[in-house]
Amino acid sequence: MELKKFVSKLPHMQAEKKALEVQTAIAGLVKKRIDNKEFHQKLGIEQILREGIEVDRINEDIEDMIYRGEPLLKILRLLCIQCIAADGLKPKIMEFYKREIIHSYGYHHLITFDRLEKCGLLFMHEKTPKKSYPILRSTLNLTVEKINEKEPTDIAYVYSGYAPLTVRLVNWMTQRSGLKYLADMVKHLPGPAFNDTQKLSSAQDRLEHTDNHTLVYFLGGCTYAEVSALRFLAQHHPNNATFTIATTKLINGNSLLETLVEPAPTKSNVPDFLN
Repeated sequence: MELKKFVSKLPHMQAEKKALEVQTAIAGLVKKRIDNKEFHQKLGIEQILREGIEVDRINEDIEDMIYRGEPLLKILRLLCIQCIAADGLKPKIMEFYKREIIHSYGYHHLITFDRLEKCGLLFMHEKTPKKSYPILRSTLNLTVEKINEKEPTDIAYVYSGYAPLTVRLVNWMTQRSGLKYLADMVKHLPGPAFNDTQKLSSAQDRLEHTDNHTLVYFLGGCTYAEVSALRFLAQHHPNNATFTIATTKLINGNSLLETLVEPAPTKSNVPDFLN
């Protein structure tokens, strides 16, 4: 009888063993990545930039990366972070980065810069800057200094001290105390914004239950970190909120920029009159 009971558990035990092997392999790959010196260097630069430290000048670390010929996506990610944190790059700084990247990686990246500017990831510093990022960082508490990543208490753990702006906004919108401040914050965000309230035809159309359920739709894509942050928020939300996440695509920093980077010219994509 005991043998029969043990045999019945074998498929479940084998499935658990396989899942453990997968998790162990993933943990090994993650550890290998985060133990890398370059990873910590990039993370350190990101943390400095997101704090708004020396974002109004040429970043020596980014400059050194260009001269060392490091992967362009890595450089562009840092450059975009600096631009957003500084509310735009000064013309001289923008021209410096453009010139050095084009000289080091090729003239076809003039197209790359044009696309980045059209998407609003790179833009010029205005004469009278709005200081949008510093205001949002302070008001929404986007950067948190002390983070316990093993037992987190704030969504900022997903980016090692930076709380995704999108998830902070969702948090404010799903709490009544935050709605009155939302209008003041939205004006500091890029792009248009609108507020629409659905009107029900009658009292019978209203949901009988009082579940606080919110659909969060990301147009253009969202990151796995944002998904993790929303899951964490649901678990710790004071109003017992639940979230359904929908998006056009799951992305990360590299996959987003890969769609904007112009590939190097080859014989197949160069017009005949230029060959």
